[in-house]
Amino acid sequence: MPPAPAIDGNYFPNTINTHFWTSQPGAADPSMASEVDFGMGFFGGIPRNVPLLVRLVRSGP
Repeated sequence: MPPAPAIDGNYFPNTINTHFWTSQPGAADPSMASEVDFGMGFFGGIPRNVPLLVRLVRSGP
């Protein structure tokens, strides 16, 4: 059985257990981009040419 999403399902319903882009460059290497894995709760850098999903969010009303 796959792990539960490592994100609050009340605020972000229907999030699948996979990798998503962030808006941040890679911390260790600026030629990389940051990504988060909502399945395992992993955050790291990945080459910019790897196809990933995007989650759009905004703050406050």
